[in-house]
Amino acid sequence: MVFRILSKSSSRNDIRNVRLTCKLFESLATPFLLPRIYCAPLSISLTTITAVSIHPVLSKYVKEVVIICNRYRSDIKTLLDYKDAVLPGYLRQFCIDQHHKSEEKNLAMEFAFSEYCRHYNDQTAMENSGEVIARLCSALLRMPSIEKVTVTPNHDFYLDNCSNLNYLRGPEPAYNGAFLLIARVLSHACQSSGVQY
Repeated sequence: MVFRILSKSSSRNDIRNVRLTCKLFESLATPFLLPRIYCAPLSISLTTITAVSIHPVLSKYVKEVVIICNRYRSDIKTLLDYKDAVLPGYLRQFCIDQHHKSEEKNLAMEFAFSEYCRHYNDQTAMENSGEVIARLCSALLRMPSIEKVTVTPNHDFYLDNCSNLNYLRGPEPAYNGAFLLIARVLSHACQSSGVQY
């Protein structure tokens, strides 16, 4: 009961530190170390869920997979589009007025836009190649304790509905596409394992 309470604390280090105390505490606290895993259609996220699913201990205790369903927007093609999406009108005009005063801010915005493009390209490649379905399916098959698959627009929304990054991603909710994705994944997993979800 104490370890369950610790696992719900804001710091994940509490449960990690308990596991370092002794062998008994390690075995009692391990089931609370990673009760859920988040996954988005990005290569780094899919690599993480694959790594957890092949881990001999952690894979046994994951009870929930949270699918982050929002997509990076295809209509953001230039830095100006990115600024329009990121900055509200009044702030955009202020930034234009201050343009020459802060080269550092411009470089930061250019870097953020390049990262956005990289994530958009990665997401598109993962979805078009079928990697998202293949990796999710194989990961679910290797995690025997999954009780729930949750779809959420983004990580912050799942935690306590206070995200301020919604403007960077596609229309909310993108639940229909996510539902079809989960249905495909579970269908393939059922066929492969004979288990009914």
